[in-house]
Amino acid sequence: MAFDVTPTGLQGGIWQSGGGPSADSNHYVFVATGNGTFDANLGANDYGDSLLRLNTAGSLSAADYFTPCNQEIMFTTGQDLGSSAPVLLPDSAGSVSQPHLMMGGAMNGSLYVLNRDSLGGYVLHAPIQRPAFRWCQ
Repeated sequence: MAFDVTPTGLQGGIWQSGGGPSADSNHYVFVATGNGTFDANLGANDYGDSLLRLNTAGSLSAADYFTPCNQEIMFTTGQDLGSSAPVLLPDSAGSVSQPHLMMGGAMNGSLYVLNRDSLGGYVLHAPIQRPAFRWCQ
């Protein structure tokens, strides 16, 4: 199986500094993408600088994604989000309402802790904290 993270865009790819994809017990695969076109928030299918939850039933497809609100700056300055592989945390690290957490880092030093059941998508002016994720820098 293959999944093109920027099928109608430029650049992009699953980099993760050589780290492998992560998978959970629900058969989802999680990957981080590097610099590339991002337009998934506009209904297209290019996921540059994003953390993806891939559905593995049939062919690989994006089931959910998280893209930082500063993605455009990250892209133009080469501060890839996909500079580390996603780490799935044990359920004990989460809460009763959000037990399934994951972490991913970016070259700019940002660390993202996400609810992998609802990654959060893209919000242009995201608050520092919201239910889908916590942002630490």
